[in-house]
Amino acid sequence: MQEKKFMLEELAQLNDGTCVDLEPIKNKEDGSYSLIKDEIEDFISKPARTHSKKSSFFDSVPSTELKKSIEAILQMRNIHEEISKKNARYEFDRKMARIRKIKSKTYRKMKRKDKIKKEEALEACFEESSRSEETSSNIQEFRPVISFEKDKKDPSNEEDYGQSPSDDSNDSARGLVDKAFEVPGFEGNEKEFLLEKAKVVQEDAPQIIEHCLPGWGDWAGEDIEFHKNKFNTTIEKKDGIKMSDRQDYRKSNVIINEHAEISDKYKSTLPYGYSHENYNEKLKTPISLETTSSKIFNRFVRLNKNDNAALGETIRPREFNPEY
Repeated sequence: MQEKKFMLEELAQLNDGTCVDLEPIKNKEDGSYSLIKDEIEDFISKPARTHSKKSSFFDSVPSTELKKSIEAILQMRNIHEEISKKNARYEFDRKMARIRKIKSKTYRKMKRKDKIKKEEALEACFEESSRSEETSSNIQEFRPVISFEKDKKDPSNEEDYGQSPSDDSNDSARGLVDKAFEVPGFEGNEKEFLLEKAKVVQEDAPQIIEHCLPGWGDWAGEDIEFHKNKFNTTIEKKDGIKMSDRQDYRKSNVIINEHAEISDKYKSTLPYGYSHENYNEKLKTPISLETTSSKIFNRFVRLNKNDNAALGETIRPREFNPEY
């Protein structure tokens, strides 16, 4: 009998709200139900087993308004954290997609073409601006600072219309001065001076000279057309001074010789025992009364005379002695 006895747990599985139907066991003819009837009734009479959750501080239900508001804030914070995580994941996926796109050959080729087009456009704009600057500089470079030409007004000019009488008086005074100091043949001399200066500037400017030698690697003769190529052409670059680097670039009334050497009498040497840094620091040292003490100031401004000379004695000036 004991071997045929069924366990209660095998007949009824009540975990998680599930149960076993006992009707098939009751209808069995072997009388097994009568053996376990008492046990089944005792089990059914017992109260249902409940799974009690472990108490936790965070799982407790808020009872006051303050706790409820704190709980709502915590929930909102969790929601914001989830949203930020999703956004970060989306940004990461987007950057990775862009990186995969950049690594492709077609994308790099397209970027290279766009870069070349932008560089060509910039070079074209730079060439146009340099040409316009050259033309304007050629026109206004050697314009004289002092002009002795009479400024005649055109009554049809709108700029001269509506000027004050003081401007008219100034123009009349200027005309009188020009007439008093009028130099015959000044315009011709001015043109000659400007042409001479332009010639000097062009001679001193850097040049590129091409030497073409016919007959090198090709036929040469009277009726044979000469073709210039890299084999029969040599380029010589001559160093010089650019127009913008000249000392008389902004001075239209003078010509400064850039190749003139400084005479020895104009050259200066450092005092004995001084270096460039020490000498510059010495010159930069202030000697005013506001920046130094009175004792040092009096030492700096002391007269260079013989202190041992008697009162009323004539002190002769020093004379230059070439022997020293």
